[in-house]
Amino acid sequence: MTSEQNGGIYEAARLLRLALNARETVARSADYQQLLQRFHTDPEFRETTQQIARGLDLQIIELARDIGLAVVNIAEGPYAPTLDDFRSNMRARERIVYGLLLAMLTAYVYPSRRAVGELDDSSVVSIELRALVEWASTTSRQMKSIANVEDVANADLRAGFESIAVLEPFGDGQNTLQYRLRYVLNWLADHGLFLRREEGGRELWIARPHFRVQARFLMLSSHDRLIEFLGARADGTTTPTS
Repeated sequence: MTSEQNGGIYEAARLLRLALNARETVARSADYQQLLQRFHTDPEFRETTQQIARGLDLQIIELARDIGLAVVNIAEGPYAPTLDDFRSNMRARERIVYGLLLAMLTAYVYPSRRAVGELDDSSVVSIELRALVEWASTTSRQMKSIANVEDVANADLRAGFESIAVLEPFGDGQNTLQYRLRYVLNWLADHGLFLRREEGGRELWIARPHFRVQARFLMLSSHDRLIEFLGARADGTTTPTS
């Protein structure tokens, strides 16, 4: 193997490392810019990068040129965020609740299967926390009485929505829906999937294109019908702004 080939493998692995961290942006990293440019213009380098990704059980999703790449795990590979990363000490009921909150957030941001499935769409979506909390509170009360989605055991699904429905939407302390949803959003922001903004006293959260990619692979593999149910309700009430 020549030194040039060795360098290509090193740089391909370097590009994957940058792409695995959604907080890395092309705008802030000259290294990322150069490697991404090579990925798009050098077929041999592109193939090397894709082969390394396949060997690591990773799939490369190409976003807009100024955003970069998104990388997700294949077949439960080792790199994508999971609920264990989110909060490893959760009890069974808490896992269900936070899993449902993540599903509800996904459906609220992308209220149709087409919207969440368009992985090459690099648009961002902005949502207001207060509107999200109000919608989630109302929707959980509706859903607990019709929880017959095949993707999740009916009893667990209904119990999860019941737990969310009894939470006060707003207030101080940790036992509110606002606190729980802000926790989820902060976790996603820590992974580079969301950004937080304050505008005119409103708490806004911006879903980056990377969230669409991760949500598709993390949530819809086993909860497709649940997302569809929730998305229909999000589409029929408050519509997030793009």
